[in-house]
Amino acid sequence: MLTRNEATAVCDPELVLRNTVEQAQTLVLQHEAITLSQQDFAAFLNALDTPAQPAPAMQRAFARHAVRAR
Repeated sequence: MLTRNEATAVCDPELVLRNTVEQAQTLVLQHEAITLSQQDFAAFLNALDTPAQPAPAMQRAFARHAVRAR
C-alpha cells in the first residue's frame, strides 16, 4: 500500500492501477503456494519416488492404444 505522501504524488488512475496490481499479485501468490507439514511433504516425496502400479483397466487401455497406434 502507498503512504499518504506517495498517494498525493500519484494521479488517481496510477494509484488505482498500482494498488490493483499489488493486490492481484498478493492474491495469486496466496492461491499458488501450497503449504505442507513435514509429514505431508515426506509423504508427497515418497509418492513421487514410488508411484503406484497402473490399474488393470489402465493397462488394458494402453494395450488397446498400442495396437491402434501402429
